[in-house]
Amino acid sequence: MEVSEEEFQALKQEQSILVDFAQFPDKFIELLEECISSRGEEQPRFLAVLRVGGDDAVDSNLGVVETNKFKHLSHISLRFKPGDD
Repeated sequence: MEVSEEEFQALKQEQSILVDFAQFPDKFIELLEECISSRGEEQPRFLAVLRVGGDDAVDSNLGVVETNKFKHLSHISLRFKPGDD
């Protein structure tokens, strides 16, 4: 996965992300590790959610969702772009 600094700035604004570009990879990995730690729990606190779009997969995205007693909180949602072999 690649996210340029310019793309990150737009993502940061759209999704109210608090970390800067340099911290982003480590913090994203931390979120994924939370998902892995929650695996196997009856009601996992963190979930990685892959939503696959139509045939061209243009509308596909990967998100990390935290569940608490009140609601599901989306920490991040990353859109996929088709590859260009």
